[in-house]
Amino acid sequence: DETERDPETQRIASQIHNSVDALQMLFEALLDISVLDAGAVEVHKSNFSLNTLFAKLGDEFSPQAQQKNLELHWAENGTTVYGDSNLIEQILRNFLSNAIRYTDAGEIKLRCVTGQDSEIIQVVDTGIGISKADQAAIFEEFHQVGNPERDRQNGLGLGLSIVQRTAKLLGHEISVMSEVGGGSTFSLVVDKENFQHRAKEPQNVIESDLKSQANSLVVVIDDDEAIRNGLQQLLILWGFDVVACTNADEALQRIDNGARVPAAIISDYRLHNNLSGLDAITTIHSACDGHIPALIVTGDTSKDVLFDLKNSGFQVLHKPVAPAKLRAFLRNLPRTPAV
Repeated sequence: DETERDPETQRIASQIHNSVDALQMLFEALLDISVLDAGAVEVHKSNFSLNTLFAKLGDEFSPQAQQKNLELHWAENGTTVYGDSNLIEQILRNFLSNAIRYTDAGEIKLRCVTGQDSEIIQVVDTGIGISKADQAAIFEEFHQVGNPERDRQNGLGLGLSIVQRTAKLLGHEISVMSEVGGGSTFSLVVDKENFQHRAKEPQNVIESDLKSQANSLVVVIDDDEAIRNGLQQLLILWGFDVVACTNADEALQRIDNGARVPAAIISDYRLHNNLSGLDAITTIHSACDGHIPALIVTGDTSKDVLFDLKNSGFQVLHKPVAPAKLRAFLRNLPRTPAV
């Protein structure tokens, strides 16, 4: 139409889009910090090989490195370490992102060095380097090296603050060695393989796709009509039978007071009449006379709320919820017969 051909309208729309993206990035980073500060992140440690992790990160960051004509190297590494692979991956992703951002020529290496009592995972770059003064401050919120204009394209200055909190949660040491013009080495010290914690195969979980849960019943509770309907349509597309309601009482009517037992409950945390998703789940559990896997979705950053959610025993996802994370929850439901 006419607006699509108007350069000024396109410019304004682009600015609005960029502003929304910037606010989204900031919100997600601040949410990560709030969740970590509230102690609401659960740690799940196990033995895992660095081979798969290094290959995954290498494949992910190679295109970014190639765009800057940088070489990214990661060696085959069969070393087995003990820790939370997901949180360690987040730390290394931040290290690699910064290495590419602050390196204009040369190479970046992802490697593991065996220490006396631990393994040391390192990201080494040939970038601009960091002065001694800055090294003491880079883990503080909003501190950035070489970005006095606060250009969002160069990051928000929150990544290393999140890294520091995550490492503290894991009980792992992080450090940096660098000199101006001489590149940087960021290190994460992790535990060697723990032979008393051999990984066990998951029991009674569904296959990697969702076909085996086709037609299983999922109860969705959200008092926001647009969100409720959107989630309902997504779950139907994935093959689930969905009951979408504004509260627990309505849900119980729709499932005949527990005569139809849901395979899962997905509820927003804040509901009308000062009720919470925790209240709704408890009500449905009582009526169904059993434990049903439940997922709480929330945008709250209050420490009290996050603490309550952590202690609830239910899985929690923070808004905006990525479909991949929702699928991960559904994939790990106990196997149930079709409804």
